[in-house]
Amino acid sequence: MKKTKALTLSAVLSALSVALMLLGAVVEVFDLCAVMLASFCTLFALIRVDGKHAWLVYAVTAVLALLLLPSKAVALEYLFFGGYYPILRAATARLRPIPAYGVKLAVFNAALTVLLLLFRELFVAADAPLILEVSTYLLGNGAFLLYDYALGRVGFMMVHRLRPRFGRQK
Repeated sequence: MKKTKALTLSAVLSALSVALMLLGAVVEVFDLCAVMLASFCTLFALIRVDGKHAWLVYAVTAVLALLLLPSKAVALEYLFFGGYYPILRAATARLRPIPAYGVKLAVFNAALTVLLLLFRELFVAADAPLILEVSTYLLGNGAFLLYDYALGRVGFMMVHRLRPRFGRQK
C-alpha cells in the first residue's frame, strides 16, 4: 500500500475511533463497548496496513479523545488498555497459549489497577468496599477473556474473508 493511502486510511480510522468513543462518552452505559469497538479500528490498521500505522492510529486517537471528548473516563480507558491491546495481542500470537494468556492477563490487570486508582482519585472521593473491588477484578477478567476471543475471531474474519476482497495480500 502506498504511503498516502496508508496515512489516509489511518486518519479515517482514527476519526472513526474518536466518533465511536464520543458516542460512548455521551451515552455513559456504552463507554466500555465504545472503547472496544474503537480498538477494532486499531486492529483493522494492523491487518490492512502495518504495525507502525496501527501505533499511529492508537496515538492519534488517544490524543484526540483526551482533547475532544466530554468524558475523560472513556479516553483514559482507551489510552490505558483498549487502544494498544490489538497490537499486544498480535505480538503475543507467536508465544505458546499459556504464556500468551499470562502476558495478556498481567497487562490487563495492571491497566485495570491503574484505571481503578485513577478513577478513585479523580472521580470518586470515598473508598470502595473490598467486595466491590474483588468483583471488579473477577468480572473484568471474565469480560477481558470474552473480548480477547471476540478480537481473535474478528481478526480471523478480517484476514481470511475481508483482506482478499480488498486486494492486499501479505
